[in-house]
This record gives sequence, structure tokens and C-alpha cells, in this order.
Amino acid sequence: MRLFQRAPSPPRAAAESALGEAIREELERAWAFWRSHAIELPGMGKPQPGRTLIPNLYHPRGRRAGADSEYQSFSMMFALWFNDRAVFDAVWNWTWRHLQTRPDDKLFWWAQYENGELGRGTAADGELGCIMALLLAAERWGADAYRKQALVIADSFREKCVTTIAGRRIIAAGANDRASRDFWRPDKGLVCFSNYLMTYPLSLMARAQPDADWGRVLTDSISLLTDSEKLYGHGFPPMTFRVKFDSGRLVPGSGENPPWNSFANTSSCRYLSFMLMDAIEGGQASHAYLARFHKLEDAYAQSGTLPWGWRDGQNWGPDCWPLLALLSAKRLYQGDEALASAVFAKASSLWRAANPADAPGEYLFNHACAMLALIPVSALMTFKPAVGAV
Repeated sequence: MRLFQRAPSPPRAAAESALGEAIREELERAWAFWRSHAIELPGMGKPQPGRTLIPNLYHPRGRRAGADSEYQSFSMMFALWFNDRAVFDAVWNWTWRHLQTRPDDKLFWWAQYENGELGRGTAADGELGCIMALLLAAERWGADAYRKQALVIADSFREKCVTTIAGRRIIAAGANDRASRDFWRPDKGLVCFSNYLMTYPLSLMARAQPDADWGRVLTDSISLLTDSEKLYGHGFPPMTFRVKFDSGRLVPGSGENPPWNSFANTSSCRYLSFMLMDAIEGGQASHAYLARFHKLEDAYAQSGTLPWGWRDGQNWGPDCWPLLALLSAKRLYQGDEALASAVFAKASSLWRAANPADAPGEYLFNHACAMLALIPVSALMTFKPAVGAV
């Protein structure tokens, strides 16, 4: 089953359940919000058509408005899913014109702020997300130029962002260059982000470049996630960790204050959404990980909800609707429609009650994470019965 090759909103089939219809409607509502509130589109009177404007990006001297490669890739994925090529092209054109300007490779500066200042260094999730979107766009719209652009980025990514440590092919948080040198400290180890270990883009890259070793990078990424579960008491891969260059041993990320690294949250669980995409398209390694990993289910069974994170074994923060959407999608993939329906109803209610004006930047990120979780199972509900029952 190829997720992005079908229309996302077909007429409701007689066999489609109420849950499938509800998920499609939620995604359509979510896309309408994202399209009108996050992306600056041609004809809107905005200064930079194609930019996904975030009000509070990280900056060394405080939060600032701007765009980054991660959010640009989100907009490309969503436009692709909703078959909106005009928006896709506007977003991609802004991305390569403003962020793909590094002198020595075809990677992206991770951000550009409102004043034109570039965020130095790269972020691996931005590259992987854009590669994924371009490869899928080439298939969906029959435009080989997208594929060629994706492979140029992939070549630079393999050279600058992937390395071998103790026999494992490992994706670093950023490129091996002066701007990202803190990620590649010989004394402290290589910095990895769990949410950058994205199996679905890697699976697509393995198909597109069969002579490269992307399949090995995929399986080694899942191995890293599995090993990182042991670093803290909650059993989730932490948001960041380091891999020692001399031994390959995993150690907690350094330089961050709790609870940044000591709990799982919607950011560090985002890799599961890409695993769902990969598993639905037949990725056996991703399917096996999802079959084994039950931490979300266990946490939900204890309290009837999912918090924003776990610290020292305890819930941290209020109900987390992106994580609830993810759990709903995971259980739907695994054949448990009853639990999926109950969890989705809670996620949808919280999502609709959330006020974007309260924390615009955080809301947009959580909005995107919920969409990423629901997109693969929307296709699954509409076109095929659940295939991942465990």
C-alpha cells in the first residue's frame, strides 16, 4: 500500500467506519487551519510566499519569529497529502531559495529569522522531511525533477550527517561542520535526537538509491532507539542522547536541564508516526518495533490519558492531545478499533478546545504532530482493513 498515491478525501465508502470518517474530517479541519495560519501563500499579501512562519523559534539570544527546515517539510508533507501542488511548490521554492544556500553542500541552514539572519548549522529532521516529501511528490505528480532534487540532498546528507560508530550507521543531529561542531564532540560523543530517526524517509531513500546503505541506516536507527530506552526510568527513547565515539556506548545527553531529557514528550515520540507510515507500506523492522513497544498503551491504562511527559516515573503536565492522537493511530493500525475510537474522541475534543492564541508556536508544533500521526491511518481506514494486528 502506498500512502500518498491516493486521494485523501474520497467519497465515503459504505464499509468505512465512523472512526475513519471522523479522522478524515479532523485532518481536513487541521489542514484548513495550517494552510491559512501557518503558511504565507501567494495572494495573501505576505512578504515571503511559501514560508511557514513560526512566532517563537529558538535563537541563542531568545525566541524569535522565523521559518525552519522542519516546519517547511511539514507544510510540504501536508500539501502533498491534500494534493495541493500549488502550495507544495510555493513552500519548496521558498525552502531552497532561502535555506539551501550553504556553500559546501546541498543541506539546509536550519532556520531563517524574520530579519533575514540564518540559523547556523543544520537539523537532520528538516533534510529527511524534505527528501521524503520530494520523493513522494515525484511519484504522485509524475515529476522526476522532484526526485532528482531529493537525491542531491540525500547525497549531501549521507556525506555530512551519517557516520559509523562501533559498526552502526548513525544519523547525527546536524552536519559534521564548524556550525554544528557541538554535535560532534570527540570528548562527549555524537549527539542524536530520537525524533530525527525517521524510518519512513529512510525506507523511501533505500528504494530510490538501492546502491546506498539507507536500509542499514534504517535498521541501525531502530536499534539505537531500542537501546536508548534504557537510559531513563520511563522506558521511552529520550529526546536526545549521545553515542561515544570510542565505544559506541549510549549516554544521556548533556548540557540540558531536566525535564528536557528525562521524559518522553510529543517531540521525542514523533518517530513513531514515521514508523507507522513505514509499517503500513510493509516495513517489517518498523512493524516489529511497533509490535513490541507498548509504553503509550501502558501509560494510558494507568491513568486514562497521556500527559505531556514523564519525569521520574510520574506524569508531567496536562493531557497531551498529540500523544493521544498518536496512540489512537497506533492502536488502529494494530487492529484495536474500540480503544482507538475512545482515545481519538478524547484527542479530538482536547484538540478542538485548545486555543492557538495561548501559545502560537507550541500549538503549531502540536498541531503538526497530531496530523503526522493521523495521516497514515486515514489512508488505512479508507482503503484497506487494519494490517498490523498484534
